[in-house]
Amino acid sequence: MRFDLAIMMAAVLSTMLVGVSAFGVSAPKVSIKTTALHAKLTEEEMQANNAELVESAEKWRAAKILSPEEAEATLDEEYLAAYKRYYEGIKERHGRMRELAEFIVEKDDIAIVQPKTKGQRKRDKFAAKQAYRHETLST
Repeated sequence: MRFDLAIMMAAVLSTMLVGVSAFGVSAPKVSIKTTALHAKLTEEEMQANNAELVESAEKWRAAKILSPEEAEATLDEEYLAAYKRYYEGIKERHGRMRELAEFIVEKDDIAIVQPKTKGQRKRDKFAAKQAYRHETLST
């Protein structure tokens, strides 16, 4: 008898523990350590093509913030063509967004319909009854 009570108590306590832990949310373990993947590679560690890509990206980053006059004066043909394509695309997208915004504003100005008066509701109800009668008589 005593053995059965011990097994029963163990079973009840374990099910209670499992039930409670099923609804609990454990805190995620977050490591604050930085790894070598987050660090910037030195120039010696980069391969030649990666160094060229980084150099090209930095040159473009500096080029795309120039004014059109400065770009004409300082950039070579390749970067000047890319600069013009970039800003033409921006102007085109800006124009499309402006058209879309104007369309939305235009559609937003819908006239508010006034609620029907009591007399109008009665006239509509009478007209619906007449239409129903006419429909049933003709069939």
